[in-house]
Amino acid sequence: MRQKLLPLAVASAVVSAPVMAQSNVQVYGVMDLGYSYMSGSDNGLIPVDFKSRSAIDSGNQAESRLGFRGTEDLGNGLKAFFTIESGLSPDTSSQTTSSRHAFVGLEGGFGRVSLGRHMNPVREMLSDLDPFGAAGVGSMENIYRTTVWIDNSIRYMSPDLSGFRVGGSYSNRVEMNFLGFDLPTVITDIPGDEIAVEKGWDNINTRFMSLVGSYSRGPLTAGLTYEHLKNDAVGYKEKRWNLLGSYDFGVVKVSAAFGTVKSEFFDALDVDGKQWMLAATVPVSEAGTVLFSYNRSKRDIDVGSFDLGSLKGSQWAVGYNHALSKRTNVYATYAHAKGNTIAETLGLHDVGPGPNGWLAGNYRKGVNIGIRHNF
Repeated sequence: MRQKLLPLAVASAVVSAPVMAQSNVQVYGVMDLGYSYMSGSDNGLIPVDFKSRSAIDSGNQAESRLGFRGTEDLGNGLKAFFTIESGLSPDTSSQTTSSRHAFVGLEGGFGRVSLGRHMNPVREMLSDLDPFGAAGVGSMENIYRTTVWIDNSIRYMSPDLSGFRVGGSYSNRVEMNFLGFDLPTVITDIPGDEIAVEKGWDNINTRFMSLVGSYSRGPLTAGLTYEHLKNDAVGYKEKRWNLLGSYDFGVVKVSAAFGTVKSEFFDALDVDGKQWMLAATVPVSEAGTVLFSYNRSKRDIDVGSFDLGSLKGSQWAVGYNHALSKRTNVYATYAHAKGNTIAETLGLHDVGPGPNGWLAGNYRKGVNIGIRHNF
């Protein structure tokens, strides 16, 4: 009996081997931990001054995360792909602590189409330009306004067309962010889920659309982006444009971004803003790089016919990054923010705690020193 079953088992393995070879699943992630120091708390919207803060934190250069991604070859140049990714806080927990990517899609000669929870392609382009990435005291996101995560979304990115790429995303329900506050559309037990709307009523879900176009060849990268948010129930509209680019001269890589923000709320409150970033990356050895950036934002606020003036905020940062290998590096960053209130300091972006509590107590000065390992 065993002699009869053995050939069948071998034949089954041979037949199934090509199918299994078409699938590929990868476990990946980032562990980023380091020392954080913040000082210079100053009375703003927060009615008290805070003592300096000193701690070991996660995500000083990049958010720690754990992810799974995979592809399956469907033949004829068509592939299926997926990504599931969660945030980690290894300074306090070994458990996943936040939601990040979660999507599935198809790719081929037409490009990539996916459904699920995505990172805003506009935010991806901006953080790619920022020498300090999307975390820590030096990040441009402390000042520069954008939407990061998009729930309930469909996303498309074209293939590379002689250096040109276009794409975009659309969602029928995202969190509404106005004057720096994340405002839930309604109180719900399922954050981010679309809410049913009674016939004849205005849509209480905030819709979101983003479009991106870029050109990248050799040392030059340039891009143009557009974002549009709308909530009919509260008369909320917001439009953002960004023009960005970088050029690598070899001895220094220079990058810049300029954006406009125009918001309306309750058909009575108008906010017009401008924001920009100028940065440089200077290699000083085979493994070492010096980083610089300056960010500034301005918001002009009108209530009806009353001009409430301008809110301004700025931040400059300097840092050093040293690669110990292709996957491991150490870093140090110093940043200094400026503004008369915490809202000004943050450019009306995140009035709550920023990365690792940066500016949460209206801090003006911050230091990050740490180690990052990609796996």
